Amino acid sequence: SDRMQRLSYSPFNQYFIIQAMAKSGLYNEALNTIDDCWGGQIRYGATTFFEVFRPSWNDISQPNDAPVNNQCGYTSLTHPWSAGVTKWLSEEILGIKPVDPGFKSFIFKPHLSSKVTWVKGEIPTPHGKIQVQGDISTGKFTLEVPSGTNADFAIPKGGSKIQEVKFDNKTIRKKGEDESFVYYTGFTPGKHSVKVT
Repeated sequence: SDRMQRLSYSPFNQYFIIQAMAKSGLYNEALNTIDDCWGGQIRYGATTFFEVFRPSWNDISQPNDAPVNNQCGYTSLTHPWSAGVTKWLSEEILGIKPVDPGFKSFIFKPHLSSKVTWVKGEIPTPHGKIQVQGDISTGKFTLEVPSGTNADFAIPKGGSKIQEVKFDNKTIRKKGEDESFVYYTGFTPGKHSVKVT
């Protein structure tokens, strides 16, 4: 619950913290942490992610100043283990997660809220690109399912009550519903448009 205490000195470790926050449903707090850790690196002037980082570096250094030394005398400024945030954002905010190996089947489950109201992106897979976009303020979503795959779709409620959902101008039966999402299954290859009222 403490914004400073949940920050690790290592962005590699921070990835595990934001995973735990997602499992706890703390998406807005996780986004704050991402801004503190990885956003702070970008504000520092980073074009790749660092081995270690503290947001306070930005208080004492100018962009692209020599970083504070790590315990071994230097700090890696290109540390691939620190890039877990890109996977997390792709799976948790954009909402594309494999259900079967190689994305043979996958789910589109974007976590949208008053903090993040829209997403747009693509994920490369062995079957081709999965392309998605969605906006809870307009109620418009698109989902492109590559050949040889199938998809499920969880429509985020975003704090609203969903009255009607049209897939490619047709109404289909929902698979289920919980406090945050309405679930639909069985999307076949092709581009699907969704309108939520």
